[in-house]
Amino acid sequence: MQRLDTGFQTLTEYPVSGMECPEFGAGIRRKTIGLTIVFYKVDQNEMIILRAIDGRMDLESVFRE
Repeated sequence: MQRLDTGFQTLTEYPVSGMECPEFGAGIRRKTIGLTIVFYKVDQNEMIILRAIDGRMDLESVFRE
């Protein structure tokens, strides 16, 4: 939990540090925090967390659900 907390804190400080993922939708980014992959979108003054999933999962099958 500490790693996630620290990772989210860093993400709020550097919101565009995540890699762009246009294959999942316009404006979607992803950041790996430990074993967790966080998918999010940055709008003007806010960050919207779309999903946080275990990075060992098949991402394509998760997004098809």
